[in-house]
Amino acid sequence: MTPQASADQLRDQGAERRPGKRPAPRGTAFYPRKRANTACQVCRSRKTKCDNLKPTCSYCLSVGANCIQSPVDLSAFDPASLKILERLDELEKILRDTRGNASHSEPAVSVGQANRHVQELALVEESSVEEPDPSPMSDIPLRSILPEKMESLLLWSVLSRDMSSHATLQNDAPQPSPSYSPGCNSLTDIADLDTQGVKALLDNFFAHVHCKNPILEEAAARRVVLNVVIEGIDWSPGSCLTLIICALGKIATSLDATFHLRPDSTQYLEAQALFQAAQKRIGTLMARSGIISAQCFFLSGVFLMSIFRPFEAWRYFSQALATCQTLPFLQKAQFLSASDGPEFPRPELGETQQEAVYWSAWKSERELRGELSLPDFSMPYSSSVLYPPFFPTPPHPLESTKTTASSRQHTAWLFYLSEISLRRLSNRTCNDILELHRASASNMEFLKQLALIIPAYEAQANEWADSLPPELSIGSNPNEDNREGSQRPSQAFNL
Repeated sequence: MTPQASADQLRDQGAERRPGKRPAPRGTAFYPRKRANTACQVCRSRKTKCDNLKPTCSYCLSVGANCIQSPVDLSAFDPASLKILERLDELEKILRDTRGNASHSEPAVSVGQANRHVQELALVEESSVEEPDPSPMSDIPLRSILPEKMESLLLWSVLSRDMSSHATLQNDAPQPSPSYSPGCNSLTDIADLDTQGVKALLDNFFAHVHCKNPILEEAAARRVVLNVVIEGIDWSPGSCLTLIICALGKIATSLDATFHLRPDSTQYLEAQALFQAAQKRIGTLMARSGIISAQCFFLSGVFLMSIFRPFEAWRYFSQALATCQTLPFLQKAQFLSASDGPEFPRPELGETQQEAVYWSAWKSERELRGELSLPDFSMPYSSSVLYPPFFPTPPHPLESTKTTASSRQHTAWLFYLSEISLRRLSNRTCNDILELHRASASNMEFLKQLALIIPAYEAQANEWADSLPPELSIGSNPNEDNREGSQRPSQAFNL
């Protein structure tokens, strides 16, 4: 045998004895095996095996040592392990979100219940301000950011009132319009439509109605009404204003009066007849843009509020506000605000009445709109935090209180201006609260920040109360001469 043949034979025998090598990997699914987890520092110093339990391994837990483990290095994991960890993170997130949304009293929620719950949440979001993204599990829900409407009290369980979430004043059964109520007398049946009787109605109107919204100049209004009574009621704007004033004078009473006007009483029916006659003439004012038109629309809304017809009253307040848009004072104010001249010069007597009826119509329309949940005004807080950029200016001889009429006018304007300043303070506070909620990351953070600034708001409210004149002081005793002052505590509580 040649040496070459013997060498080949030995090589073949060695190949038979040695096992074959592992075949080369094929495909992209192959990955090298990584080393095991690193032991903690205590186990490494002892050179013993560590079970890597979290947060403390078994040995460190038994001896009470501080177990210091290296952070998990995800780069040491193979692609399949990384994919598994990613899926586990997704499952954990889903479980946390489900646990945060689930109620403690209902361990299981069906699909139908979940869908209804989502729809209810959507309705709540539409009826409130814009909410931020869903809060973390530690956050708390808020039903409303600003004070809720009065009718929301009827939904409290303690009242045991069976009302659905959509039951509002708007869905009440329609009632006949007061302009066409049966049983109303005609103007010829009203016995006190003479000079003396109308003077009594004027006194009642200016004592109990006009003092809340002094949109008229009393002496001029009395002359207009008496001239209409003497010359006869026609279809002029002055006759329409006269009829509305007399209707309000029929049903107006003092705040502390024990007399309650019944719908079947003579006074109520006569007031309805006067108001019905005024409504037949108010249509001619729709094409007019004078101050009397705005006054007639506003006082019609006041009459309807007095007989608890808020929706009809809101329409008249809206029409009064629309009529005021063409008044000269407002155009003048817009021109001055756009120019670099002085802010607002002292207005004339006619401009004072224009400012007063504009402010009264504005605040009445805004207040009713927020309470009635009108369907075409789905932004409840967007306009409630705005207000005209000026105060109505009182008449020039306001400091003169020699006569009863001038004294009554003085007190009425003090009440009027204090109410407007309170309204502006309330609106600024609401605007700040809404801005704070939008800027907060969660409801919990919003409540914490709100608690810190509440003392500043309370200080502003106390400063407003301390600045009231003696006639309107909260601490004074309400009496016949201080009708407006008796309303101050309730309005301050609203703030």
